[in-house]
Amino acid sequence: MAHADNVRQRQLDRAHAAGERWRELTDRRAETVRLLKMGGPQQADSPARVERYLTREAAKRMAYARAGVTEAFFAERRIGPTLDLDDYPPNEAARFAGTPVGRIVELDDRGTVRDGFATGFLIAPDLMITNHHVFAAAEECRGCGIQFGYEKAADGSLRAGVVFKLDTNRFFYATEKHDFAIVGVASTAIAGSYNIRQFKPLPLIPTTGKILVGQAISIIQYPDGGPKKYGVRDNELLIAPSDADLFLQYTTDTLPGSSGSPAFNKDWEVVALHHSGVPEIKDGQIMTIRGIPWAKGMPDSDIHWVANEGVRVSSICAQLAAANVRADYQPALADLLRTFGDDFTKLAAIQSQTEGTRMDAVAPRNDRGVAIVVNGTANFYFGGEPAIEPDMIPVSLASPCLRQRSPRPVQRKSLKTRIGRSCSSITTIRS
Repeated sequence: MAHADNVRQRQLDRAHAAGERWRELTDRRAETVRLLKMGGPQQADSPARVERYLTREAAKRMAYARAGVTEAFFAERRIGPTLDLDDYPPNEAARFAGTPVGRIVELDDRGTVRDGFATGFLIAPDLMITNHHVFAAAEECRGCGIQFGYEKAADGSLRAGVVFKLDTNRFFYATEKHDFAIVGVASTAIAGSYNIRQFKPLPLIPTTGKILVGQAISIIQYPDGGPKKYGVRDNELLIAPSDADLFLQYTTDTLPGSSGSPAFNKDWEVVALHHSGVPEIKDGQIMTIRGIPWAKGMPDSDIHWVANEGVRVSSICAQLAAANVRADYQPALADLLRTFGDDFTKLAAIQSQTEGTRMDAVAPRNDRGVAIVVNGTANFYFGGEPAIEPDMIPVSLASPCLRQRSPRPVQRKSLKTRIGRSCSSITTIRS
């Protein structure tokens, strides 16, 4: 786990810089709270951003209407007696958006998963994005992969998912200023017959005005290197960004391992690449929840986290448009740049109506049999070997490249007070 240790140190460096930005934005936060109370997001954001937002919203309404998507499609689904959506998506659009979000893992020489330490997601059929502090150089990707579908099933069992190796011969680009890295992904999984093109990427949209201050930001992540989680509660954008701002700050909960997660607006369009928690800074030092300076050797949970921060997608797109890469990477970059733009037919709610979102929806079906459940399980094989349903494979019986890992408990401290009501501390939120 030597690389994971390096990632943690870089995270702390990023967190310190984020804390300094937070401190410098104190006056803007106070003004945002005042304007939100007066007239809501459209009052608190800039006129230009509001105009761009309303124009996009009108176009999205038309796209939804043409596709037959109604408001009922976005209703949250209550699972159990309370609305607790950490383990499960709130709707089918969220499930679809989560399919190309993967856990970044370390692999041994046999391709067995050792542990997870970050999050990433596909932005092109064979390109993944995460943070620069996760992969600052191509050689750091050696022995690492991305695991899709490592998540809880509806019955509470843990799905094994599928693992692809990272491939820096295909592509690698990283920038410290914007804290993102784009890495090539192998075409085929380590085991099984999955192809990376079966996982639909999340498009990067350079247009600004995808979200207004005070509106919800949701994050799909693999916190603590464990199974997939959905951060969809008590989440809002805290400050309206200026055109020059590279980052967004928000309240959505995260934990270590969430670095590189996509942050979404209400329509599951990516608006930011999550990269850091924001600690309280006093006199240049990170402060603890006890009001004393934090020091190396103390756990991250001792830090007084006041917000979270992500890199704006619009700034990532601008950086990529100006990027210089080596000659053999240029075709992949050109292909990626051609995907930039507003294509409302790619909205998750529209795509999820016609394309599957479960792991078995991307499972190859050629030369497989059919499994039919009739008061139990009756297997009928027509010209092929028994069907394999990835949802139904116990982790302990999964592909030999996957080793069962008991998820770490997610420990949160409920200290949150919404920033719309106060400029004080928010929660224990980390990246």
